Amino acid sequence: MAIISPLVHESIRRSADALAKTQRPDGHFVGAVETNAAMDAEWCLALWCVGLDYHPIRNRLGRALLNSQRPDGSWQVFYGAPNGDINATVEAYAALCSLGVPKNSVGLSRARNWILAKGGLAGIRVFTRYWLALIGEWPWHHTPNIPPEALVGELRGLSIYELAQWARATLMPIGLLSSERPVRQLPDSWRLDELFPGGRDNFDYRMPANPSAGTFWNFFFQKGDAFLHWAQEWGLVPFRRLSRAYVRDWIVSRQETDGTWSGVQPPWIYSVLALKADGFPLSHPVMVKALEPLENVSLGWRVDDGEASSIQATTSPVWDTILAIVAFCDSGLIDQYSETVEKAVQWILKRQILVPGDWSIKVPGVSPGGWAFQYFNSFYPDCDDTAVALIALAPFQNIGKWQTKGIQSAIERGINWLLAMQSSNGGWAAFDKDNNNKFLTKLPFCDFGEVIDPPSVDVTAHVVEALGKHGFSYTHPSVWRACEYLFEEQEPNGSWFGRWGVNYVYGTGAVIPALASIGFDMKDARVGRACDWLRAHQMPCGGWGESCVSYVEVESAGKAESATASQTAWALMALAAANRPEDRQAILRGVKYLVAVQSENGTWGEPEFTGTGFPGYGVGQTVKLSDPKLLSRLRQGPELSRAFMLRYVNPIIPGNSSDPSVCQVGSDYFLVTSSFEYTPGIPLYHSSDLVNWTLLRNIITRPSQLPLDDVIGHPHTTYSGIYAVTIRYDKGTFYIITTNEARSQPPESKRFGLFVMRTNDIFNGEWSDPMWVPDVNGIDPSLYFEDEKAYLTVVRYPSTIPVEHTFHDQSWGIQLAEFDLETGKLGTFKFLTAGTGGIYPEGPHIYKINGYYYLLIAEGGTDFCHMVCMFRADSIEGPYESPLQGVGHADLVQCPVGDWYLICHAMRINNNCHTLGRETVITPIKFSPEGWPLVRVGHELAVGRLFSSVPTDLHFNDQPLHRLSGKIAEDFADSNGELLPQWNHIAWSLVMGKNCTVLGQRSISIKGNSAGLADGAPVSFLGRKQQHFTAGVSVIVGFSPQGAGDEAGLVAYQNSKHHYAVFVTSNGHDKMVSVRHQIGRVAVLVASVCLTESSDEVSLWVESDDETKCYRFGYVSAGKRVEIAGSSGDARRRAGAQEVSAILSTRGVEFARLVFFGFVQKEKLFPSAPFARLAGPDGSSVAASLGSLDGLALRTDCDDPVFANGGDYGY
Repeated sequence: MAIISPLVHESIRRSADALAKTQRPDGHFVGAVETNAAMDAEWCLALWCVGLDYHPIRNRLGRALLNSQRPDGSWQVFYGAPNGDINATVEAYAALCSLGVPKNSVGLSRARNWILAKGGLAGIRVFTRYWLALIGEWPWHHTPNIPPEALVGELRGLSIYELAQWARATLMPIGLLSSERPVRQLPDSWRLDELFPGGRDNFDYRMPANPSAGTFWNFFFQKGDAFLHWAQEWGLVPFRRLSRAYVRDWIVSRQETDGTWSGVQPPWIYSVLALKADGFPLSHPVMVKALEPLENVSLGWRVDDGEASSIQATTSPVWDTILAIVAFCDSGLIDQYSETVEKAVQWILKRQILVPGDWSIKVPGVSPGGWAFQYFNSFYPDCDDTAVALIALAPFQNIGKWQTKGIQSAIERGINWLLAMQSSNGGWAAFDKDNNNKFLTKLPFCDFGEVIDPPSVDVTAHVVEALGKHGFSYTHPSVWRACEYLFEEQEPNGSWFGRWGVNYVYGTGAVIPALASIGFDMKDARVGRACDWLRAHQMPCGGWGESCVSYVEVESAGKAESATASQTAWALMALAAANRPEDRQAILRGVKYLVAVQSENGTWGEPEFTGTGFPGYGVGQTVKLSDPKLLSRLRQGPELSRAFMLRYVNPIIPGNSSDPSVCQVGSDYFLVTSSFEYTPGIPLYHSSDLVNWTLLRNIITRPSQLPLDDVIGHPHTTYSGIYAVTIRYDKGTFYIITTNEARSQPPESKRFGLFVMRTNDIFNGEWSDPMWVPDVNGIDPSLYFEDEKAYLTVVRYPSTIPVEHTFHDQSWGIQLAEFDLETGKLGTFKFLTAGTGGIYPEGPHIYKINGYYYLLIAEGGTDFCHMVCMFRADSIEGPYESPLQGVGHADLVQCPVGDWYLICHAMRINNNCHTLGRETVITPIKFSPEGWPLVRVGHELAVGRLFSSVPTDLHFNDQPLHRLSGKIAEDFADSNGELLPQWNHIAWSLVMGKNCTVLGQRSISIKGNSAGLADGAPVSFLGRKQQHFTAGVSVIVGFSPQGAGDEAGLVAYQNSKHHYAVFVTSNGHDKMVSVRHQIGRVAVLVASVCLTESSDEVSLWVESDDETKCYRFGYVSAGKRVEIAGSSGDARRRAGAQEVSAILSTRGVEFARLVFFGFVQKEKLFPSAPFARLAGPDGSSVAASLGSLDGLALRTDCDDPVFANGGDYGY
């Protein structure tokens, strides 16, 4: 910096002189707030509506409108916008007509042609429709009806206090206007007939559908609005007088000292109109006071420019003054400009708001202490101004004369107020706490911009910086939560979104100085990515610029046609705060740019808009700009017509997908889950974003890899087969290691125990045959690679483990050994941990993160106490200590940008049962300042156990997983006749070409055998997972039973001891459809129906119902669905001998681990048993053709609670 130091110092001096000259006599600084033509147009129309068409400012407003018109005839929302804005243009056109400007004038002719060329009035926003209704150009009954009754009361989610401050204060007067429907019509020659080229009677006044609301809510609100209008027109509003009085009093009570409302134009202007419509004469003190800022320039709202005048959308004296103080302090000029600075500080201290406002509704019992943006806005102090005020006051807090003036008390009040305003996700919003009810954005009148006020990155960053200036460090709980929020909001490219400033340059420029202020490590990779992004977007001139277009075009982020001084300054402050050697040249170039473009008077010219009011998203926060439907959903393009210038769904793999393991290679992620006794075995999924997963194939695809027939023949069928697979990658090879578990088999059997498989081509290659790992009596193996070595972690156990056994003798438990993957040779096992005291420590994985070795295990059994524990050590061999607990059998994965995620299994609980089994879910992992991983729970970060739920608010994808509707067809096979990977059978019970033949993509033939569903033997059976609580399947079964024991049909199957079946059979004379329940050792034939139709084919169906918690069974007769009476199975009650119709134990049995399977069996041998072994090795065939899988599509359950557990062992 020394090279240009003299130039920099001279530039600072000239700018300080220029700034000091603008100081007002009482000590404050303020600049004009430029917005768009709609502000002037609406005041021009408002004065007409209240009968002040003679007001002298109207002509001056008209002049300002004509001066700001674009050459194409339109008016724009921001300087340099690529297109004009339909709303601003229509309002400006109407305002000029209300002034009597001739229709054939150049300005109106161009505007009219532009409006018609853009489709006319059909797409205008709600507010513009209200303005046209006020002047008689739009029917009131075709505007959204806001009944005052809806604005009374404080029901959660429906209260006006769930709306953002500006929306709340605007909606209240609009409620009065909707009630009164005032009209002051323009003279006939001034009316807007030309904007209805087809005639008013033929115009479609209906509101366009809100794409973000969905079909149901659009229909609901459309019909609801029609009803409200009908009720009002017929006088069916019994509480109207009382509700109007409530709203009127609410408005009057919130008028500010300068006569305005809420510090912004919309509440002010609509309150004037509403009170006039409600009967307030213009001579009423409230009205006189409200109109005074239009005439009195000293009140700060009116800006005169020659013969033109504009009314600002807001005023900014507090913001401008605190930034001026910060500028003098950061430049080291306090002493040179001591009088200027002291007057400014004194003015700021007097502006602290010490009375409660609307914020106190959600934050009761907290003392006020904030600052507002404007001269007067006592009901709505904001966190942003408060934070920067505290930054500005920090240099003076230890100076004696300021202490005597109460600066310390002011600072303490401000800090305490800010801490109380922190939202539950760790961030800070502008005006309120937890103002994030997105449902409100679906309301039809909420199309004007942002209607809620959720936390934002830039406000949060300013608060963090302020806290840092006053001694708070990164380890303070509030600061740490805020930083976690900031890092969660960081874009993959390293930048941060700017809510109140344009845009990513602003957000990024706010965060890095904030992190530096609290002592955060500037060498952190996330800071580096942000700085790299800034450097990558530095322009050839050395400056930075970013257009407002970046709010809708992802490719415009950090880009503009020209640089601006303000955006260059933001970028420089960030790079200087990071203080990285590699940024030095970028900083020098940026400073040179600022010096070079400084004007002679010491200021910088900047016509570009770099401040943001509303980006037009509706939700008040960043959205996914890569969404191809974004522009239609927002109903705006790069002109930002809805603006005011200014992530994952769980489960990620629905249906039973227990014991997930994941690995990352480049930008690809691969995931495997347990497959138990089902074949083909070990499903392999692929994703490029950790959220949207595709089933690639199954790893075990042939009996020669792993015969599984022996696992079915022992008494413990419910926990046999492939358990707890781990997938890892090293030096071009993918490995899986797992256990073929069957405790009834002798340890020396080569078919059981630990084995490894590998492939070099995960997308197209075959996997190897198993390499068995001998002499390891254990389960849940995992691999870890480091320094040319491979390590095996495994749970070792004796042949019998009592429940209370916790392995404290260190002979068993989680152990580690070096492992030669070529020879299978193992080194000496070393004890790592016995867990934290829960039963069955299992599922170990080792990771190295930031120099520590982390050991992740599960314990507590696979029921409702299942949990994840994390240990840490300096050496891979331990000792491991200080566990953190979380949820269910898990694995960790790091994405390319450095973030960590935990993939685990969990259960969605539906009225104390879980018919979907354990599903694969995802949740982010963060690291505390001490280096311990933490798991996110909903909107909270918890240290310790993730007690009951896994979040459903991840932000990779805002579309629900597997969004389907209506009925879908499910194929058995692909076009080559190969069975699709989602279909499973038991232990190779079906062999293609032998006892299973593909007849077509949706037709298949299965040959029966002697096994029955309850036998624990490989029954002829084909099925797939149930993925949703409400589900249904129908299948056409072509089967002719020859004897009383022949059966073929559908089964809802958990295991051989827990299932429901509906099947075609015979009583020896008649063909029948029967339903049987198997619960433990009890099997009951619930119902049987004789078929009267002679067809060989029978259509069977099964449905599960989320509301009744039942499975229902039936068939199709004469084209109609028939439910078999008494066949429904209750999924809520514990199964037992006295409750044979019950389906599930509430203790965690995965009833629908695999569900809706076809099965066939032949020739029953033991007629006394409800379901027994069967004979007839040749069997017979049944042809099944799938009809429709209703329920796999009827709805998704992304919002259902997810509970963490398993549920296989012991049942």
